[in-house]
Amino acid sequence: MRLGDLVLDHPYVVASTTDGTVALLHMKALRNTGAQADRLLGGHSPAAAAVTLYQHTADGQGGSVMRAAAALPLPAGSELALRHGPQSAGHLMLQGLRQPLRVGDTLSITLRFEKAGEVTFDASVVRPRS
Repeated sequence: MRLGDLVLDHPYVVASTTDGTVALLHMKALRNTGAQADRLLGGHSPAAAAVTLYQHTADGQGGSVMRAAAALPLPAGSELALRHGPQSAGHLMLQGLRQPLRVGDTLSITLRFEKAGEVTFDASVVRPRS
C-alpha cells in the first residue's frame, strides 16, 4: 500500500497478550522511496484506546531496549523494518483494546506522517511467533 512516496509493506497485528489489552502492529518494512525525509508520528484505531510508537535501540551489551518514541524518522530513500525480532527498528503498540483479538480478525488502523499525511488500512491479526 502507498501513501505518496511511502510504502507500507505487509502490515499485520500480532494477536493480543493473554490479558487481552495489548497488541503489536508490525510490517515487513516501511519505505520512503522519495527524495524528502518524513516521520511516522503515530496513529489511531477504533479497536484501541491508543496507538503508541516504540523504537528499539542498542543497549550497549549486544541487545536492544524498547522505548516509547514521539516519532520514527524516515530519511529519504530509506527502509525501516518494523517486524518481529532483533532486526526490528520498532513497532506500534495498540493499547487498551476494546475487546480481545483473535487470529483472523481484521483491524482498521490509521497512521499519521509528518509530511505525507494519514493513511487508513486494514491489518490482519496473526498468531504470535513462539
